[in-house]
Amino acid sequence: MRRTRPSTAIGAPAVSLYCAERGGEEIHPGLFQYQSEIHLDAASMTAGLSIVRSVADQPGLAIGDYEMRIDGATLSEGIKAIHSADFDNVKVDEDSANGSDTLSYVVCLSGQPVERLINSEDARALAQLGPFNDFLEELESELLESPKAALSVAVEQQGSAYILVLKNIGSAPILVADPRRDSECRIQVAPIPVSIPGYTDRPLQWTYIELEAASGTEEFEFQLAPAEERRFVSQRWESDAAKAPHIAQGIYSSYPAVAQENGILRIRGMAFSEGLTVDSD
Repeated sequence: MRRTRPSTAIGAPAVSLYCAERGGEEIHPGLFQYQSEIHLDAASMTAGLSIVRSVADQPGLAIGDYEMRIDGATLSEGIKAIHSADFDNVKVDEDSANGSDTLSYVVCLSGQPVERLINSEDARALAQLGPFNDFLEELESELLESPKAALSVAVEQQGSAYILVLKNIGSAPILVADPRRDSECRIQVAPIPVSIPGYTDRPLQWTYIELEAASGTEEFEFQLAPAEERRFVSQRWESDAAKAPHIAQGIYSSYPAVAQENGILRIRGMAFSEGLTVDSD
């Protein structure tokens, strides 16, 4: 997996910062299977975050765009973190930097850009960039509290079926692909393994339940206004395993080539709901 991280530029008097983390297959030019981008701009005093799919497939993480205003204190912290990184003197293990799991840094502090390609396991180089990465993580945490145009995924039980719930948690409208037309959009269920003291729990063994098919007359995508949601019923799950305690999780996936339509963000990526624990009958 290849990851691309900070690209930072400082001008006079403007300060800007851009970071991208990418991995997996490049599905369309500039759009990777796993991707998130974060930026900070002093001219507009704003910061933003765009999530396509998190590397860890974090349950409950909404995909789309986040945006917030920043204050002088946050800007000062960012400038301090950039300078503390001392990119000119970062020592890179050239052999490990050629690996598939890398962090790419491009910074410009005095007109001359400096680029560093670092393997994610290059502890020495990453330690030198620690305060800078700490600032990025704090900024991302704050941005996640300010969704602008983002899609959340939830799952509910309905008899022997499940419901995939898609909701716009932002303040702007979004375009969403009909999940019934993509086999990657579905419900996954797994028996809850029995824990045995002294032994590691077995990984969950997932079974997939498809959504009920769409009619031929329905659109391939729809628009969700802020706080609006759409619900999609799955096929019935009637195996013996359904009678035992299990976990259910909803999955949404769509990677269209075009990012916007008439200024409205088109949701691109993959998101997982929080797990729903279902007791036995």
